[in-house]
Amino acid sequence: MFISLLELTMVGMAFGAAAMYNLHHQKRITMLIFLLFVCTFYIGLLIAGFSWLQAAEAAFLFDLLRFLTAASAAVFGCMFYLPYYGFFHARSGYLWLALTLLFLYTGWHAGHWASSFVTGMLLMFLFAAAYVAGNTVQSILHFKMRGRFFVPYIPFAGLLFFSLIMLL
Repeated sequence: MFISLLELTMVGMAFGAAAMYNLHHQKRITMLIFLLFVCTFYIGLLIAGFSWLQAAEAAFLFDLLRFLTAASAAVFGCMFYLPYYGFFHARSGYLWLALTLLFLYTGWHAGHWASSFVTGMLLMFLFAAAYVAGNTVQSILHFKMRGRFFVPYIPFAGLLFFSLIMLL
């Protein structure tokens, strides 16, 4: 349960930080990410209720799936970053796909212990709080480390590092 909450927080912070780099359509991107998260997370919660695979039986599979989805999001994030447009733009379709799969996996993983609607709503609120926190922290980092080329990639590196630690 704690791992799932930590995972949800890391995903929210990483994509909140990545959305900070969209200068022109940040409100639209934020609403799209929230809508995508709510839909795919809820579908993941529903799928977990009918799943034949339980969390206790396949802990390594959960960690491997987390790493693969986070790695795909990190790779596509690095591939599609444009300094003027940010991470989420018209040509970043694969990043949106990786984002969808990561949200679906997060909902599926949390659905093995979260069974009520109220818990799902609280988890969605936790994602929103982590999203805002990630956006704020990345704004501060971007301001303090102005001119460094690696700063936009820190959210995806953090997500990948978290997934790698959970894999070990």
